[in-house]
Amino acid sequence: MTCGSSCACAIGTLTVVPRGIEAEALLYAQDDPVLLSDHRLDRAFNAIVASREIEAALAADDAELAKSFLDLAGDRHVPVDPAVHVYTTRVPVGVVGRRRMLSP
Repeated sequence: MTCGSSCACAIGTLTVVPRGIEAEALLYAQDDPVLLSDHRLDRAFNAIVASREIEAALAADDAELAKSFLDLAGDRHVPVDPAVHVYTTRVPVGVVGRRRMLSP
């Protein structure tokens, strides 16, 4: 085998194998909603997404949704800014949007 052929095989393997592993995981989880949700969250839910969704919920005056994202982040060991954590857990439902409108 030449060096070019070896490189082509290595590149092909690095491209195809991760997709095959992902496909196998999805096929395994297809009949289990909890497992499928966990798999998708593992791939998509991170500190950036958590912060964005918490901020969006707070901006929409939905403290309960913000708290649920905060709980999800905690359950999945996703770090959240401590200030957002404190603010989200202390603010009563229905107060967030009015406070933001009153602030300069």
